Amino acid sequence: MRGLVDLGRSSDGSEVAIRPSIARFRTVLGAIAVAIALMAISAAAWAVRSSVSGGTASPIIAAMFVSLVAFFVAYLSLYMRNFSVFAGQGYFGKTDALGRRHTWSRDSLDRAVLRTVNFGQGANPRYMLLSTDGTPLILFSPRMFDSVATDALFRKLSIDVNERSEVLGPAELRLEFPKAIPWWAAHPRRLGILVVVAFVVVLAAIVTLAVLNYRSAPSH
Repeated sequence: MRGLVDLGRSSDGSEVAIRPSIARFRTVLGAIAVAIALMAISAAAWAVRSSVSGGTASPIIAAMFVSLVAFFVAYLSLYMRNFSVFAGQGYFGKTDALGRRHTWSRDSLDRAVLRTVNFGQGANPRYMLLSTDGTPLILFSPRMFDSVATDALFRKLSIDVNERSEVLGPAELRLEFPKAIPWWAAHPRRLGILVVVAFVVVLAAIVTLAVLNYRSAPSH
């Protein structure tokens, strides 16, 4: 098991790497678990009600919810196992959740910033390592990493972190860093409406197909 502070130094001491902190992950997971539990209760209540009323879509909805949770758990497991941010002599990079290593020249790093953004689920601080044209090369949350480890990383990079204390909205973040997030992420309410509409359309299509199949089934 990894320690709470993992500087991940290579054998020659030239590379410093940081990995998610188990202790901090438990704190974040505790907050997420509440939301997942509420979603599970809502889905179970809907499925029971649909089953009692003779609905045929409840198994499909239950399967979709279980698949979503399974994917989320699998991603978190891979993230905790594989993700890291590292810096060495003249280079830096990250290892993604799938274990793929991405490396850039130190000269391509222009600045490091810390911004707190509210996407509608509360304030979320993010470190961003930006290239000279403002493209975020690496993003990671300070909530998932030990502060001692992140300080060691930035010392290795010989760079100061530019911080802003106020909480920004997605549109404000995009205004300051146009390449930090895509246009649709800068408007979470509109995106939420589109997602809800798409979900309702898919659900209506599933229910309609189930009803049509039930009516077309030969009677005995």
